[in-house]
Amino acid sequence: MKNLPVALVLLLLLSCQSQTKLFTLVLENNNEQTIEIENIAQNELLKHCITEPFAVTQNNSEIPAQVIISPENGNHSLLFLPKASKKSRVKIFTGRVPAAYAPLTHAELWHKTGGQFVDSKYVGGGDFVEVNSVRVPDECTDHSFYIKYEGPGWESNLVGYRFYLDWRNAVDVFGKTTNEMILDGVGQDGYDSYHEMQPWGMDVLKVGSTLGVGTIAWWNGQAIERVAETDSVTCEILSNGGLRAMIQTNYYGWQTAAFKTNMQSYLSIDANSRLTKQMLVFDAAPENVCTGIYIDQKAEKIELQHGNWTCLATWGQQSLNNNKLGLCVFAKTSNIISLTADKKNHVLVLKTENNMAVWYFGAAWELEPKGIKTKEEFIKYLEDELLRLNKSAALT
Repeated sequence: MKNLPVALVLLLLLSCQSQTKLFTLVLENNNEQTIEIENIAQNELLKHCITEPFAVTQNNSEIPAQVIISPENGNHSLLFLPKASKKSRVKIFTGRVPAAYAPLTHAELWHKTGGQFVDSKYVGGGDFVEVNSVRVPDECTDHSFYIKYEGPGWESNLVGYRFYLDWRNAVDVFGKTTNEMILDGVGQDGYDSYHEMQPWGMDVLKVGSTLGVGTIAWWNGQAIERVAETDSVTCEILSNGGLRAMIQTNYYGWQTAAFKTNMQSYLSIDANSRLTKQMLVFDAAPENVCTGIYIDQKAEKIELQHGNWTCLATWGQQSLNNNKLGLCVFAKTSNIISLTADKKNHVLVLKTENNMAVWYFGAAWELEPKGIKTKEEFIKYLEDELLRLNKSAALT
């Protein structure tokens, strides 16, 4: 087991009740964050969750659960979302049909069909069609009108994101005024509507040529370079939700003046979380992989460090709607080469481990339901996330 934030496993019972098999654990001081039990194929009872229906209860009330496949190693994990409780008993019943629940995360990818590219614009065809994967056409660039809101999107019940699936390859933020899943309707009526306030919220960043928040890049010693030149790119929705949404993007032949390599990107977000996990896997990792946050003169930079993790963040009236917005990136302190900047970005330069790089990034908009509205509240949120990351790491 791992990734059990502020949770203590006290009890394991093996039994059979009717035709169901039962796994029981006791949690203390749970805070409504997802809990993950990894590599369940090694457990004689939990391995049945891979092939059979199963249900999870907390103090005899059913709670959401999901089996996921790790992109790192193909192992199956069991993810569930307890309610807040000082102490509770969680039971996992295999062979039992679960109740339906509304998804708390979602990921999607849509593009047009039936038309053709003319001078890098996609003309003709009908409405956007949702797909599980795509090889980005060589003709596709910014504002080609081929992919809905120009890339894949992912969201939790708290916040949404997208990245541009073209030479820009930068992450943008959808601020949400609702806890419902909203991305399937975004961008269906044109490319400009989400830049203005909608009933669900709006695009809150102007990314331009910057890192936005959490974007993949390379530090050339003076400035960032995004993933602009590649041989080809494919993108796939690995999980469209439940409790975790995941997206895989393969960059074949990412090239700069200093290197050329293949890279796989795995993005994921969990229910009740603002943070996206970014994991990169390289054929041959370049030096000075970097990420960061764009510089806005209306926002204040914040740096925090606790245990094994460091946070770079900004807070201020930096949303496109002139609201308060907090942006953050978390990385292991031991992997940080430098905290630096260029003309447009606060930058975290990172070293890789075993041809891999990992960081987390997120956003907090004051117009969210129960949104963070002050710098002090935002710093408290960042400190809480640092605690969770350190406690999760201690259990790996």
